[in-house]
Amino acid sequence: MQLSKSGGYWTGLCRLIFLGVLLSLAPIAPVLAEALKPFRLGCVSSPDMPAARYLASVITPVLRREGYRLEMITDAADRLNDMLVRGELDGDCGRWKTFGDELEGVVRVEPSFRHEGFAIWGDQSLVQASTARLRLGYPRGWVMKSPILETLGYQSLHGYGDAKALLDAVAAGEIDAFVSYTAAVNKHRDPERHAAVMFHRDIVSLPVYLYLHPRWTALAEDFAKAIQLKQQQPLYTKEVPDQWFARSERRIVFSCLVPDRYPLFTEFESFYREAFAALGYNFSMISLPRAREIAELLNGRVDGVCARVDVEPFSSANNLQRLDIAVGNITQMVVSPVPLPEVPIGQLPQGRLGYVRGAQVSLTWLRAFPQMEQIVLNSSESGLKMLAAGRLDYLLDNSVAVNIMFRHLGVDIPLYRKPYGQPVPVYPFLNKRHLGIQQALQEQLVLQLRNYPENIILGR
Repeated sequence: MQLSKSGGYWTGLCRLIFLGVLLSLAPIAPVLAEALKPFRLGCVSSPDMPAARYLASVITPVLRREGYRLEMITDAADRLNDMLVRGELDGDCGRWKTFGDELEGVVRVEPSFRHEGFAIWGDQSLVQASTARLRLGYPRGWVMKSPILETLGYQSLHGYGDAKALLDAVAAGEIDAFVSYTAAVNKHRDPERHAAVMFHRDIVSLPVYLYLHPRWTALAEDFAKAIQLKQQQPLYTKEVPDQWFARSERRIVFSCLVPDRYPLFTEFESFYREAFAALGYNFSMISLPRAREIAELLNGRVDGVCARVDVEPFSSANNLQRLDIAVGNITQMVVSPVPLPEVPIGQLPQGRLGYVRGAQVSLTWLRAFPQMEQIVLNSSESGLKMLAAGRLDYLLDNSVAVNIMFRHLGVDIPLYRKPYGQPVPVYPFLNKRHLGIQQALQEQLVLQLRNYPENIILGR
């Protein structure tokens, strides 16, 4: 290559040097990744379960700063315990508090990084039978037997290795029902072999902790700070620019109560975007808390909502039209820091009952609690914090809001749950100024819903 020793020469030389640097750096990223030492966590559930994925997102930056990459090892609980004691594992990716008492020396990282909701699964008639007579299986790895299940009155308890073993035990008639969490059951349930295991009843949510081998005690504080930082992040964006709501002829804006950091938000967003795209519209969705969502509906700045219960005051007051397609189900729940007795909801002992401002279903059902001091709350989050602090005795809220809060907050006590009534369908709502596309939109949503298991998005 002929270059004059003018500006062109130096420009060409710089380009050659820059190209050489780029080529020399190209293999560095994979080499660095390979150079990271493995940090091995044992997991009773597989790494694709929600709790494991959430933990990985929190602690991976800490590990990389220290020169490590995360590996999650799935095995039976007993084998993982032995591996951790022998030092073959660096920690465990999530157990209940008594795990640290049973394995002496392991280091519990506090606060808990999330709550995991447990339900009783089995045939409906058996699940609702007397607790004393029910042969109940439990996942040994979560150390559920003592004291939680005994506190709830279950006497015939049988430990199994994982959700698959529990499902098979019901199918074989060894037990009547079992305790597990939804994600694990859905992962292993075979529709034919496990046909009897369809009904579930929520009972308790337990704080889940990261545990470390003693050699990593010095890192416990860094992990704890990472967990706290994640939990301090607001669920909803506090300031939304006005231009986000800018109107145009072919643009539709929906609001959604589900925070945008959760996969459920992405599912809803994709579901509606595909349907509106088929009609020639651009679609956007924003996550708003209940009170703010109602304010934006009254202002006319959003064109619809992703999922709400059909309560007349809500739709009429906000100039909305319900679309005739249920996209899921929610259940009202009473949550308490103490076990809830097996009595009708209206006969619960007197106490302070919190409910969330703007939750129309809760407002409708509050009359079933005349014995309670009723306290209005700004959010589900504040309700759970007040429960943990002893400032509330009960929280009345829907199952989706409660499950989201359990995953977000580091509440370090068990929280007991009791469903109130039957599951209630939720629907999308459209501002009445768009009634001209209602029928066509419903048809598109019906087509889109066929892509989802059980033809619902919420409540699977």
